Amino acid sequence: MKIKNKLNFILSVACSFVAVCATAFALAMSYLHGKVIYINNQDDFLKIYDNLSARYIVNADTGINITVPWVPIGTEEKPFTGYIDFNHRNIILSKGYDTNYISNSSENGIINLGLFGVNKGTIRNVVLQDPKLSSSYDWDKIENNVKINYGSVCAINNGILSQNRTNIKEIKFGNNFGETNIGGICGINNGEISACSTLGHFSVTSNSFTNVGSVCAIMNKGARLNYCYKDGYAFYTLDYPNSNAGYCVGLCKGGVFSNIGLSYGLDNNSKDIIRLNSSHKSSLVYCGVLIGKIEAEEDIKIENVVCDFKLETYLDNLFFGFISGKVFDNNFNIYIKNACFSGIISNSTSSSANKAGLIFGEYEKKENAKIENLFYYSLENGFLNFDYFGFQESNFNNLTLDLLQLDKDFWIKGNFHFYLNYEEVKNI
Repeated sequence: MKIKNKLNFILSVACSFVAVCATAFALAMSYLHGKVIYINNQDDFLKIYDNLSARYIVNADTGINITVPWVPIGTEEKPFTGYIDFNHRNIILSKGYDTNYISNSSENGIINLGLFGVNKGTIRNVVLQDPKLSSSYDWDKIENNVKINYGSVCAINNGILSQNRTNIKEIKFGNNFGETNIGGICGINNGEISACSTLGHFSVTSNSFTNVGSVCAIMNKGARLNYCYKDGYAFYTLDYPNSNAGYCVGLCKGGVFSNIGLSYGLDNNSKDIIRLNSSHKSSLVYCGVLIGKIEAEEDIKIENVVCDFKLETYLDNLFFGFISGKVFDNNFNIYIKNACFSGIISNSTSSSANKAGLIFGEYEKKENAKIENLFYYSLENGFLNFDYFGFQESNFNNLTLDLLQLDKDFWIKGNFHFYLNYEEVKNI
């Protein structure tokens, strides 16, 4: 479709431009800021623990296979504050995480898992192949009040993550912890994530209260998410009520989203972009294609989002919205500009508890939504009850959505499939 192709082309060109500029900038900065330490093997890499503020470039031709149980680099007390360019090399944590580190961290109430623990510097160009949790660790030994923050690149980002790529297969936590924050790139983002991507099958199983997103679990006030991309599955099995599941971000408290691509390609309908399941079908889950749930602590800006998706859910109590499943009552505005969605919704139940909207599943102060240039095409709805449209009484400018001109009952109590294919939309 022309609109999809144009927007994806614009996004790819923009990402390429950012990558070239960022690389040139990195080289210039390396000359301006003194000595660069080159990393050629595992021993060199492990020396980062001794100098968390230095400038590093990874030169290992075939990447680095870490053959020791891993302890994430940087803590809350001593974060990584330096600069590291992995030069697009593969990093493999073949031994998983150090069990003593997990045990000791659990005693302090927080376990940070990732290649880096806490980042306050710049991490660029790392390629993580199937980052694994320790298969030998008995997670049932962890106390129930422990918080786990997991991100393949870093658990907590207070700095810059740029042009990093990860391919995660499966993340599984069996115990009921106090809170589990699972992100493909990072667990909690307080800084900037730019030109990062999560590829392949992203499968998460958790028995705890969970925030989960394929880019980051939580996006806090002042954070930024730019030029990021997700392609492939996201299978979430969440057994604790009120969990937040976003294809991009689980829970958003503020910040700016710009130039986000979320796609699995509608040409292959055998794949599911988001699959939601639970051993307790009545457990409430907030789900959004972009954001699971919004609890704003400042105005939120969302601009230039392209998404082809398929949602498959087995839940009886789901709040779903294309932007967010739920926006909690607040006095902050949500600005949305240039968003395009195309997708298929499939629900195995017809529970009246499910609530869905074309923008938000539920939004108590819809007048705070400021929306400009919103497009939908090729939408298929099966078995979700679209009682909450999420756009009434909102302030829209230049809204192109043919569905608004139809009888809204088409998308209410929708136990059928309904398609939208409008030539005027495709030809924009």
